[in-house]
Amino acid sequence: MKNNILCIILLTPSLLFAQAYKSTLELRNFKADCMAYELPFDEKETTEAYEIKLKRDGYKVRSKRGNITLKSTTINDIYSKPLDYVFNIARNPSDKTMSIVKIHISEIDRKLPLSYLGNEEMYKNAGTFIATFKEEVIKLNLENSISKIKDELKYADKEYQRSLDYKERYTKDRDRLNSKIEDTQKDIEREFKEVEILKAKLKSLENLRKN
Repeated sequence: MKNNILCIILLTPSLLFAQAYKSTLELRNFKADCMAYELPFDEKETTEAYEIKLKRDGYKVRSKRGNITLKSTTINDIYSKPLDYVFNIARNPSDKTMSIVKIHISEIDRKLPLSYLGNEEMYKNAGTFIATFKEEVIKLNLENSISKIKDELKYADKEYQRSLDYKERYTKDRDRLNSKIEDTQKDIEREFKEVEILKAKLKSLENLRKN
């Protein structure tokens, strides 16, 4: 939990300067051109944040196995005509605390993504577009961290209250036990005196027998 909070505090400034970059994506046994953007959050949380923002912005989203697909969609920030977009979100293999968001673009209903060459402006726009989601991911991470801390606090408080109850119970048991010990000690002292008296009487009688 502390790591999540530190991630927000320490890494958020670096996100302000992070930039998308040209990359490739393994797709059906060939490498497709794409734009990539890295975020210091796990892929599950990153995927959820992208889905939330895309849906809120009115896009029809289909999600499957880390891929978010937008079919025949116009994203004016990228291109003024409908295209097919796929957002691939996965864990960074070289740093498991990071996720990599990749976006590749295809003409409608074509299986092969558009190459970077000849579509540089479009892909640069796509890189800028996926980078704008960082605030949504940070916000979701913060909300998830708060929710997790609340759950942990609820559990910790429950354990704390239970320990207080045990202490009260044990204290009562101890007081009862101390009382019993005191009563038993009084019995011991009384019975010891009785034993000594009887021993003395027995000795006296035995002396009489000898005489």
